Amino acid sequence: MLYFFSFLESAHYNGRAYVKNYDYSLTLLYDVNGFIAGIQAGVPLPPTNCRPGAITYPGASVQPPFNLDGITNTRYVITAYFTDPSNICTVGRNQTEFDEQGTGDALWLQTGAHPTDVTRIPMQQSQYFFNIIPDCLNQLPKISTMHIYLTANPFTNICAK
Repeated sequence: MLYFFSFLESAHYNGRAYVKNYDYSLTLLYDVNGFIAGIQAGVPLPPTNCRPGAITYPGASVQPPFNLDGITNTRYVITAYFTDPSNICTVGRNQTEFDEQGTGDALWLQTGAHPTDVTRIPMQQSQYFFNIIPDCLNQLPKISTMHIYLTANPFTNICAK
């Protein structure tokens, strides 16, 4: 069974949400013209009877981009858009754009509780705030720069000798 929310624009995300069998772990978002526009991954809220000090997910340090879903408020969602979120509920994409771009032309991560709180993820190294990857990172085995971009203060991450 495929379930969808009939609204396009909500206070919590943009797009028409499609959910299969009421399984909110994966929700597809479509624009006003029916083309894929984004995706949400959901995790249930932690139980209220957790022991004090228990580690729960998502932790406070990753809220946002994990936000309450705004529908039932029984789960956290992380939302990514494959096209400009400001167009999803208004003009959307047309068939020509979809044929040229496929799933999308960019990656936007919703970084707050509202769909206007977004960050466009760079697609080229030249768009990163590190134009050159530090040599020390290139010399370490099996490491990526992802850890730099997923910390609270990436500009303070430097290589120590």
